[in-house]
Amino acid sequence: MEVSGGGRTSRRALLGLGALGVLGLTTGCGRERGGVASDSSSAPPPALPTAAETDDRRLVSGLYGDLASRTDELKALRRRRPGLRTRTAQLAGLHDAHLAALGALLGEGSAGWFAGVNRADLETAEISLATEFSAAVPAAQDGAIARVVASLAAGQAVAVHALDPAWESPSLAVAAVPDGEVDTLQAALAVEHAAVFVFGVLGGRTSAAEQKGLFEALTAAFTVHRDRRDALTRSIGAAGSDPVAAAAGYAVAGPPTTPDEVRAAAVAVESATCEQYAGLVAAAAEGRRAWPAAVMTEAAQRAVDLGGEAAPFPGAPELAL
Repeated sequence: MEVSGGGRTSRRALLGLGALGVLGLTTGCGRERGGVASDSSSAPPPALPTAAETDDRRLVSGLYGDLASRTDELKALRRRRPGLRTRTAQLAGLHDAHLAALGALLGEGSAGWFAGVNRADLETAEISLATEFSAAVPAAQDGAIARVVASLAAGQAVAVHALDPAWESPSLAVAAVPDGEVDTLQAALAVEHAAVFVFGVLGGRTSAAEQKGLFEALTAAFTVHRDRRDALTRSIGAAGSDPVAAAAGYAVAGPPTTPDEVRAAAVAVESATCEQYAGLVAAAAEGRRAWPAAVMTEAAQRAVDLGGEAAPFPGAPELAL
């Protein structure tokens, strides 16, 4: 599954990332169409980490076992409850993709490693898994491992939100901007400067009367990014550093003019935000990864709310290759 919109695809587009370089509107939460101007440079995807016989291996192995049991349960439900077949098939596909990623971290394995079927209610079981993934992010010791787990957590959170739109990931409780780690906050501020600019442009090209739903979604996204930008600015200033300034402007490809093009560009912004915060999960010091992981989940969900398609690996598209 990939995040997609309704216009042409822009594989790498300029948002501006300050200390981390150019923020590309890549397929951070999947592939999308339209968006910000294309950039010809393309860095190779990060190398897949390998969890050695350490606490991280035991962490990943535990996640693998719980996910494998949950997948077995879903497949049993699909056979026995015809009314749930569509939803359970989608979730089983998501879990199979996540099992492959976790198995790659371990370097071996299959769902046959682990026995047992959890017979809990479907929604409760999926929420439990989402909570477990979320809690595993700050528990990981290696940043690269944490980034992979954060991507799985975001993908699972999006899937649970589809089951129950009123549910919110527990990780979002720590989405407020933290103190400290100024380099991480400066990089995040560069992302937010760009997102605020682009959503401002997209909102200006959308009729509040004729495309009310789209206009409201764009306004909500603009508000989230603006508020986070302002909070980052305050936090960095309080730490005694000068907040990174916004660029004079950011190129917007197209420019998008139709509602479908505007929606696709908005999905692209959130996809890029998700991918860049995934990079911050990997770069952050141990004990400081929960916040960027929470923003990843938030961005992945907003990409879907704006019309994108749910992705199994938000922020880490190379895992789907």
